[in-house]
Amino acid sequence: MTALPRLTFWCTKNEGGSIAKIVKRPRGRPRTGRDPARGVRMPAELEVAITAWIDRQPDPKPSRSEAIRRLIEKGLNE
Repeated sequence: MTALPRLTFWCTKNEGGSIAKIVKRPRGRPRTGRDPARGVRMPAELEVAITAWIDRQPDPKPSRSEAIRRLIEKGLNE
């Protein structure tokens, strides 16, 4: 078994004037929304009622999350 040759790198000129800063990126999945997610449990009947409300809305129909937000706001404003 032969030894690997030693590689030597020389930097003769610094093009940018300073050494580039290494930026650490956060680990994990990137954030997709600005508001924190909330999980709720709801009975099947309520889920069916939300789906029916979405079906009655004009196009473009809201997503399920948007529908739940609208319905909560509507209930709070009454």
